[in-house]
Amino acid sequence: TRRSSDLSVGNANQHTLDGVEIEGIPENQFFIYTLEWTARSLTWYINNVEIYRTTENIPHKALHLGIHSFLPRKSEPSTGTLEVDWIKVFSVKE
Repeated sequence: TRRSSDLSVGNANQHTLDGVEIEGIPENQFFIYTLEWTARSLTWYINNVEIYRTTENIPHKALHLGIHSFLPRKSEPSTGTLEVDWIKVFSVKE
């Protein structure tokens, strides 16, 4: 059973999905979520702690940023809030 405090992160690209599920993220706290995208890998962090890395299906073209929360089809509908304090996007030369 999926709890509202569970978080899934991963990569859905070219009809391939990989990722990891993090259990027990407290709902009443703010966190810093980071995605580092390089030519060789995608790496996700929560509060500067690496939680997932993949070297498969790395995008090599410009994409757009989307922030959303969704329920999988098999989940029971419920209400909730997604609060984003700030977003920072920047480019780093390798």
